[in-house]
Amino acid sequence: MKHSVRLFVLLALCAVVCALACACGTSDTVVQGQNGEKYTLRQDGTYHLTYVPEEAEGVYEVPNSFEGHAVSGVGDYAFDGCINLTAVVLPQGIRSIGTQAFTDCTALSSVTFPSTVQSVGAWAFKGCSSLTQLELPASLTAISDFAFAGCPALQTVTLPTGLTALGKSAFYDCGALSSVTLPAGLASIGESAFRDCTALAEVVFAQGSRLTSVGSYAFFGCSSLAAVSLPQGVTEIGSQAFRNCTALASAEMPAALRSIGTSAFADCAVLSAVTLPAGLEEIGDYAFSGCARLSSATVPASVSQIGRYAFADCTRLSSVTFENTEGWFVNRMAGATTGDAVDLADPQRAAEAIRSTYVSYYWKRG
Repeated sequence: MKHSVRLFVLLALCAVVCALACACGTSDTVVQGQNGEKYTLRQDGTYHLTYVPEEAEGVYEVPNSFEGHAVSGVGDYAFDGCINLTAVVLPQGIRSIGTQAFTDCTALSSVTFPSTVQSVGAWAFKGCSSLTQLELPASLTAISDFAFAGCPALQTVTLPTGLTALGKSAFYDCGALSSVTLPAGLASIGESAFRDCTALAEVVFAQGSRLTSVGSYAFFGCSSLAAVSLPQGVTEIGSQAFRNCTALASAEMPAALRSIGTSAFADCAVLSAVTLPAGLEEIGDYAFSGCARLSSATVPASVSQIGRYAFADCTRLSSVTFENTEGWFVNRMAGATTGDAVDLADPQRAAEAIRSTYVSYYWKRG
């Protein structure tokens, strides 16, 4: 019996040692370069540049090879703390830029991207306060969360035609960015993607756009945006997507639109007219609240729900036409299936009801 126990323990120890040996054998190898930089040899036989000393300054050219192996990426935090770096030249063959690779490189004003870059990691260039322009390569398909957030001097961005994913807060708080063209392959705009881009006056959607949704807070606080015409495939506008766009006077909504989220156009103070598409089903809470110049609206027959305070503080709203006036009721409870009936035959009375009398109620059509 004792012999069996000892044998079992010995076999277990051997298994652990073998597992550790295998793990060590498959781990990446870190090699230091001549100037203190570090490279990590990856499983595919290429290197990633993973560390550059903080003393690096001026123009930094990443080599295309190291010790006979191609350099295929810039690793996470590689240039962290390099506050005197003014320009970076990335060579052909670089496919990825890691998380926080250049975060807070405050003197960085120029980045040369090769035609091989496919992805830019989260926070990769966040806080690069001297960066003024970006020309991203056609090979790039994904921009991760916060990748270029907090770049206050960034004025122009060329987004590649192959871009399919734009992460949340990707260009958040880029206060000098004045225009952007979103490529046709982009299916969704991430949450807060352009939030507080206060100089953003023009958003162009490429012909043939496959966009289906605008994320929550996507253009929140874009106070220079005067007009927006959403692509025909958009079905959803997220909560607070255009809130505080104080210059927004015109919003053209597509036929495919089904849902307008909570506070989506709240506090768009100069928005004077809204044409809601025929297929719209739901208008969220506070959707148009604080649109002080909004004077009229037409609610399509397809709409079956209108949230609380949807038209609150729309002080000039004097006419609301319901294309289907039958079956509407109001209730203070969100999940209610019955409530007080509302007479919506007269557009002026309907406006008073939705703006004032029943402003704090949920509206539903049974």
